[in-house]
Amino acid sequence: MLQKLFISAGEDRTSVFSFLTCPNPPDCRRRAGAFGGKVEPFGHGLNTRDEKVFLKSVVLTFLWLYKSFFLLFLLTPFLSYGQLSSVKVDSLGTKTEKALPDFHTSTTIFQKIQQDSFFEIILQTNFDSLLKNKRNSIGSYPGKISLKNNKGESIKLKVKVEPRGKSRRRVCSMPPLKIDFPKKDLAKLGLYPSCDKLKLVTNCNDTENSDQVLLKEYWIYRLYNAITPESFKVALVKITYVNSNNTDERIVRYGFFIENNEELSNRLDGEIVNQFGVQAENITENSYHNTILFQYMVANLDWSVLMNRNIKYIKKEGQEKLIVVPYDFDYSGLVKAPHARLNPDFGQKRIEERFPMGTFSSKQALYETADRFLNLQKEELRCYLACPVLQKSVKKKMTRFLNEFFAILKDRRQLETLFLPTN
Repeated sequence: MLQKLFISAGEDRTSVFSFLTCPNPPDCRRRAGAFGGKVEPFGHGLNTRDEKVFLKSVVLTFLWLYKSFFLLFLLTPFLSYGQLSSVKVDSLGTKTEKALPDFHTSTTIFQKIQQDSFFEIILQTNFDSLLKNKRNSIGSYPGKISLKNNKGESIKLKVKVEPRGKSRRRVCSMPPLKIDFPKKDLAKLGLYPSCDKLKLVTNCNDTENSDQVLLKEYWIYRLYNAITPESFKVALVKITYVNSNNTDERIVRYGFFIENNEELSNRLDGEIVNQFGVQAENITENSYHNTILFQYMVANLDWSVLMNRNIKYIKKEGQEKLIVVPYDFDYSGLVKAPHARLNPDFGQKRIEERFPMGTFSSKQALYETADRFLNLQKEELRCYLACPVLQKSVKKKMTRFLNEFFAILKDRRQLETLFLPTN
């Protein structure tokens, strides 16, 4: 059964990657000088017959390369024309390049899932191999995806599926997935073809409360959406996982898609920047203050501005400072995932413990950010209460946890102690 595969897939840790790259690893290492073996110089030990064979091989190789480059030179004009899939030739023979559609007037596959309420999804692939090799980066698996909205309309596409993530890839029986949609098929559907890859957050472990844990993380993204548009959007879906080796093996769970990185940066009119060693003064004040207060709200210590951990930096044209966008909240106290680990750097004893991971530039900035959070307390930051699949007991715990945070915001002396730098 697929359900049993999710639980037991992590038990077989045998990797064949080393055997694929080198059929005889000890021999490969010995030839490379490992284990004290001598590395012989090129051509050492060749007899007369071997030298003739060797020289003949060199000459033939040189001739083959010469012919290849000559042929490539002749075909270059045709190859260049063929590669420009967006080039059109009019009746006068003039070439015009067809640009990508404007992002802001287009619809992406993620937006399609969001707008059309594609709530039910069927994802089929070789889960036997995927789960067995989830820790090894051996590429993607061919699969099929079927998306059905609440009107009964459906879209069926061939996709590529591969496990992703770092810690969850190791500890989860069902790792997070990356779904790669074919650009050509997206274009045929009138969708923006460039944003073709989506991250899918799965239920991790097939336990009794795994769906509730996933739903809590989904609502953390939604809470941050309510605070600022400089955040990753998410789309909740109900997924039926089907094993292509045996289509009778299937399991139904909740999951959610995360907005594509390119889509996020395009929406904010910027570009993703991978940069380490960023200081607070290099980040826009608004995004930095929102991030440190929000991470404190959900009790998340699994992020770092300096180390570029579980955040994305976006740079707008003409703007020197970066926008910081947080993601990945499974280690937060609000989610309290079974695999979450305590942060020893802060002396954390319970996963629900809150610690500030940054300071505000001024008392005024602190008060303005705190007031904005308080103004959203009654409605926007209570959006999870309307979720029909989130259990009542879970909603009560979330509300209690967040109320503790709002009480701190109202205590200005405590707030200053936590978030203003000490002289």
